[in-house]
Amino acid sequence: MAGLQAARAGDLEDSGRDAPVTARGRCTREALLRAARDVFERDGYFDAKITDMTAGAGVSSGTFYTYFDSKEEIFRDVALLVQQDMTWAGNPRHDDDDLDPVRRIERANRAYLEAYRRNAGFMRTLEQVLAFNSDITGVAGPRREAFAPRIERSIRGMQDDGLVPHDLDPVEAGLALMAMVSRYAFWLYVSPGEHAVEMDDAVYTTTLLWARAVGLDVTDLVARRGAQRALKPAANGRRRASRAR
Repeated sequence: MAGLQAARAGDLEDSGRDAPVTARGRCTREALLRAARDVFERDGYFDAKITDMTAGAGVSSGTFYTYFDSKEEIFRDVALLVQQDMTWAGNPRHDDDDLDPVRRIERANRAYLEAYRRNAGFMRTLEQVLAFNSDITGVAGPRREAFAPRIERSIRGMQDDGLVPHDLDPVEAGLALMAMVSRYAFWLYVSPGEHAVEMDDAVYTTTLLWARAVGLDVTDLVARRGAQRALKPAANGRRRASRAR
């Protein structure tokens, strides 16, 4: 729910609607967004009812139309807030410059996968909607625009530093790498079936593939992962011993 908690006046820029001017109005709108997200995650988009949203927010049905024109509009606004949560999660941190490129990729992949897992319930509904009508929310394009240029800039920077070959197209590579991680996250957290993967394993796999794809040295990454795996049996043995006592 972290994305919805960020529903402030500045978050309404893409919605085309003015922010409520009173504190009570802002609280009511945020309550409707939280309730709408719960309903969309539970029922999907097509079976979601505005009356369930207003009941969840503790307001009348008429109040809904003070803030939103339709179910489509409130869905779009929830989707934009979820997108913001996921985009902020992958933003470079102030201390990223102190890391080597592979560790920066590793940190970004972890942040994205954790955000995707956090928002998996809504992402399931979003995928349902986009399969039916890719224009209904207006967020598929912005989601690409948020991540692809960031990856492209990163690849160009590594090319300038002589770490990545210049024959790699940073635009196409950025799109391909973004698609790889986002679809992997979908299968992990939206449609996992019986294939459960621990977060550390998912981060390692995406980072290894990403780094090797652009030609980075992964020696340190592989060594660190090997050390982590070596520690696991010992830690599991200590837990079993503790339970037996």
